[in-house]
Amino acid sequence: MPGSLRADITNPLDSIVRQTDSITDLSKKSEKLIEAAKAYYSKTPELARQILDYADRVAKKSKSEISQVISKLVLAEYFVFTGKNDSSRLLLKRLKEKESNYTNPKSIIHLYLCLASRCRFDGQTDSSFTLINRAIDISKANNDYRMDRLLIERGAFYSNHGQYNKTISDYYAALSLIDTSKHAYRIWLLNLIAREHLNMNQLSQAKEIYQKANEASQGLGLTNPDSWYGFGIIFFRQNMPDSSLFYFRKMVNNYTSKWGQNYIYTNSLFHIWKINIQKHNRMHHQIFREFNEQFYDDLYSPKQPFLISMFAEMLIHYKEYDKAEAILFNGLRQIGQSQKVLLNSYYYWISEVKERKGEHAEALKYYKKYKNRSDSTRNLEAQKEISFLKEQFDANEREAEINKLNHLNEQKSLEAKLMKSRLNNGLVISALTILVLIALGFVFRLRQKARVQKLHKLNHEKENEIRIIHEKNKTNIMKSYIKGQEKERNRLARELHDDVGARLAAIRYFLQAKSELFANEDQQQIKNELSALHKIIRNVSHKLIKPEYSQITLPELISEQLKWIPDQKAEVNFICRDQINWIKIPEKIQTQIYRIVQESLNNSLKYAQAENILIQIRKRNELLELEIADDGIGFSTKEIQKTGIGIKNMETRARSIGARFEIISTPDEGTRVITRIPLN
Repeated sequence: MPGSLRADITNPLDSIVRQTDSITDLSKKSEKLIEAAKAYYSKTPELARQILDYADRVAKKSKSEISQVISKLVLAEYFVFTGKNDSSRLLLKRLKEKESNYTNPKSIIHLYLCLASRCRFDGQTDSSFTLINRAIDISKANNDYRMDRLLIERGAFYSNHGQYNKTISDYYAALSLIDTSKHAYRIWLLNLIAREHLNMNQLSQAKEIYQKANEASQGLGLTNPDSWYGFGIIFFRQNMPDSSLFYFRKMVNNYTSKWGQNYIYTNSLFHIWKINIQKHNRMHHQIFREFNEQFYDDLYSPKQPFLISMFAEMLIHYKEYDKAEAILFNGLRQIGQSQKVLLNSYYYWISEVKERKGEHAEALKYYKKYKNRSDSTRNLEAQKEISFLKEQFDANEREAEINKLNHLNEQKSLEAKLMKSRLNNGLVISALTILVLIALGFVFRLRQKARVQKLHKLNHEKENEIRIIHEKNKTNIMKSYIKGQEKERNRLARELHDDVGARLAAIRYFLQAKSELFANEDQQQIKNELSALHKIIRNVSHKLIKPEYSQITLPELISEQLKWIPDQKAEVNFICRDQINWIKIPEKIQTQIYRIVQESLNNSLKYAQAENILIQIRKRNELLELEIADDGIGFSTKEIQKTGIGIKNMETRARSIGARFEIISTPDEGTRVITRIPLN
């Protein structure tokens, strides 16, 4: 590494720099140095700045545009972390001015991502949203480069505007893009998703996701303070202060960020204060002092906008109304009008301060602003509260009139008490009557429900009995059909062999005896035709007759069958490699397998125009699987019901032995006939 790069590196940096000396790729070396610098943001920010400056010089030396842009953007991020927001804004402004010089789209994506984050932080949410959408469009054209970070940034925009469903949608989309090996990154994003569910008060969903993130962290040997914060919020909203306090304290004691630099750390501390107020624990004074000491650089310079509502609520509790009003109005000046969540919070607490100070007209004004921006489902409650504020606002003007009416009210109070007593007695009697009627109705409904359930049960049992009888009848019919078919096959085989075969033999002997009546050529042709006809009849007879499995195994029988294929147009192969004890397999099963092979082989040879046919028998666990495949013309399985009886015959045979029968075929892609027979 040239000496110029290390000219102003001080001794504390030597060990860090030496760790990267072996990296020859300057772009990768710059990235490594940036990673090292981030580890020192909290512990030693001055050292982090020195490392970043050195990384920037390395990036310039690399001549890589994207490395140079990233090193500058990380420096802007460092300025934000150390509270130097003006320096961050100035640096980003200079980088934006050079945008037209960038040739790498990835550089522009990084720039827009950082600018959007800065705009969102400064309350310029519309500008932030525009930049993110531009960056997303560029990312789509560049293989979704950094799309996960862009979706997370857009989700943060939606969250600031109270559009939590859109936020969750973007976060889940980002999660699907993150490599599964990036465990810590995925856990961090799960925590963000759970926090959005908290924003919508969906406590069960939030709890489930926090538990998932926490389990993943424990599996990696990591801590997950974000999930502890989430559990604390959930238990707080469920009015379980002890459990809530446990998780908030755990979070505060284990978090490494400084005060005010992280929302969940500060909010955890704030909730500890609220719980101590509820429990009348004097610890709340100590927490307030910490907020009071850390919150200001001066009265009108709060460190973070999200702290303002928390500190304002504390100040109102301790009756420091002027101070609370000052920081709330300063907060309004800091944020944009589009940041709905913060604006609503500020308006609410300003109305609270104004009411406590007796400025009811101003309280009403800001309370209307708060309610006008709130969810429409709360409109009824808002109107009631606005009416209450109006009454307070008019209280001074009506005070004299009320005093005049007090005397009249005292006279009428005795009458009112008597009427109230009578009314209460009537209400008690009415309530008891209603309760009795409700109880009777409930009992009647329970009885009706029990009767209906009993009828349903009886109907279900009857339906099961009918179904079982139907299945038994169907099975018996199938078995009878197969048995009759086999019987008819045997009869036809015997007739062909004994009758037709014998007659053909008699004709052949007659022709031999009368050979002088025919010319030699005619005589030889007649003999050949008779021999061929005898062979065909013998083949058909063998196909029809039921095999004797005590004398020959099924594979041998199939192999023998293949020898009798006439005028073979296709190459037929038979494979049965598995060791199968055919003696233990019932003859009924073997016969049906043999018949299915015959039928399927006949279809392939006769209709499929196949050039190759493969017959396989294999054993898979407790199943015997038969497959006949060809490379013929195939057919549409949607039309299977319109085919001849051959396929239905094969399916019937398969079902008769409890087998599963399946045909896989598409036009021009051949056919596979698969039968799976249970052996148990």
